[in-house]
Amino acid sequence: MKRLVLMIIPALVCGTIFTNCGSDKAETQKENFVLKIGEITEIVLGKVANNTRYGVSLRFESVNDSRCPTGLVCVWQGNASVQLYLKTQKGEYDFTLNSIGTSPHFEDEVIIEGFICRLIDVLPYPVFGEEQPVKTIKILVDKK
Repeated sequence: MKRLVLMIIPALVCGTIFTNCGSDKAETQKENFVLKIGEITEIVLGKVANNTRYGVSLRFESVNDSRCPTGLVCVWQGNASVQLYLKTQKGEYDFTLNSIGTSPHFEDEVIIEGFICRLIDVLPYPVFGEEQPVKTIKILVDKK
């Protein structure tokens, strides 16, 4: 009987430790952001910003950052393009916004169902020779 008790106690302790570790990760994954309408919102890569008043959500899906890193001299300034997913009460939309926004090929703004989405910035700016942390965008979503 003593052996059984001695085997159960460590198993319970280990189970509790692993359960708590897993729940911390789950809490981090559940983190959401508030999508401010008419103000700049920051969203971390892979996360969602929600606005319950308007029934919309915006997810920052991916980023392709080819901007010229600090510390280098480049022929072209480069571009950071971000893939976004907008969900409204009427539909779901995938679209891309760009950091330079200087031509139809590099739009920094889109209008969907009366919502104007304008990319303000992609952070952090790349630095030559440094590993980049998780990207964050600054985006302005407003009603037209």
